[in-house]
Amino acid sequence: SSGINAEYGEDNYRSQLFKNGGRTAAEARRTRADMTSKLRKEKRNDQLMKRRQVMDQDENEPKHDADVNYTNIALEIKGVLDSSSDMTEVLAAVQSCRKALSREQSPPIDDVINAGLLPLLVNYLTFDHHPALQFEACWALTNVASGTNKHTRAVVECGAVPYFIKLISSQHMNVCEQAVWALGNVAGDGATYRDFVIKSGIIRPLVA
Repeated sequence: SSGINAEYGEDNYRSQLFKNGGRTAAEARRTRADMTSKLRKEKRNDQLMKRRQVMDQDENEPKHDADVNYTNIALEIKGVLDSSSDMTEVLAAVQSCRKALSREQSPPIDDVINAGLLPLLVNYLTFDHHPALQFEACWALTNVASGTNKHTRAVVECGAVPYFIKLISSQHMNVCEQAVWALGNVAGDGATYRDFVIKSGIIRPLVA
């Protein structure tokens, strides 16, 4: 009987090794844990990409971040917005900001914040007479809010949320949809900002 049990135990051990590619049960568990961790990390990365609205890169734009000084670009955009009353120039500058923030890899969110562009972008959300400018500003802020908690907080502290909520009722569908996306990024940062967005009045315009 003991011989049979020993033989069965050895066969079972060999069977487990065969099933796990020669690994012991402990090694197999570690491998599964590593794989689970990797999949969760990939899922988080996928979610971040879903939250940021990226765009196809322009053929004329630099292909590598090393080719671009985004700190200077952000400051140049700020200079245009501070000094120009030409709405064509203003729209082009905001669009340049949005394009930079729409880069698939390493968007220059900190450069945009440090240049003081967020209050200007939030102000353009109020330009009901210029929906194209509203859309570009809203898209840029959406991508800022897609970053870390610090980035999302910067958008909230600039007072963007009430304007996002107001834009849900815009007669321009692209502006409306972009505002919803922006609010989703803010609320998606965590329970605190989710509750803040709800208390700010998002429910009524959504169900209207």
